[in-house]
Amino acid sequence: MSCLHKNGKGDAMKKITEDQNYTVKARKLKEGFTLAELLIVVAIIAVLVAIAIPIFANQLEKSRRAVDLSNVRSLQAVLAAGVNGGSIEFNGSDQEEVYIYVTPTSVSYVANGQSKYPSINGNSSSSSSAELKKLVEASGLTEASLKIHCKQVKDTGSAGTDEGWKWYCVFILQDGTVGVTGGPGNAGANYIAGHANFRSKALYTGYEKSAIARALRGEK
Repeated sequence: MSCLHKNGKGDAMKKITEDQNYTVKARKLKEGFTLAELLIVVAIIAVLVAIAIPIFANQLEKSRRAVDLSNVRSLQAVLAAGVNGGSIEFNGSDQEEVYIYVTPTSVSYVANGQSKYPSINGNSSSSSSAELKKLVEASGLTEASLKIHCKQVKDTGSAGTDEGWKWYCVFILQDGTVGVTGGPGNAGANYIAGHANFRSKALYTGYEKSAIARALRGEK
């Protein structure tokens, strides 16, 4: 009887202790987090966000630039195929030029010349540029898809060290060389207005230093 009494008393005490622990836990759950605990959680989240945002922004910019580079490669392929297939023909004048000039808001197709126009799809007149546009669009490249996607631009004022581009120009030379130039400033419009022109391979070495040309070769 004494043993049973003791065991019964022990079980009762154990039950009381368990009830007390449950009551304490329930009270804590009901009370929720303290202000200090909440501030610690918020601080941790803020640190994680501060770390994540630059990483996300950099990855997003890499994706944008990859789209531009893919478009450049596609345009170069169109021009090269045009020359090789006879859709684009130069008529022997050193004043002829064929290029596609792209900005964030517009795409210009230029097949130009002073004494002679390059022949595009058999048309060698002032409408050659319109034929060049048709040639590009026939490959599935639209103006909406070609416009500049790059957002982060750093203009150092020195060729070979600038980053990003606000414009690019894909061109083909009379010897069949295809190339691209581009830049962080607004020089693109000046190139076009000033007729810097893409006629000579000797000029191409300068174009190779542009940020987009370096990116196309996998260089920084």
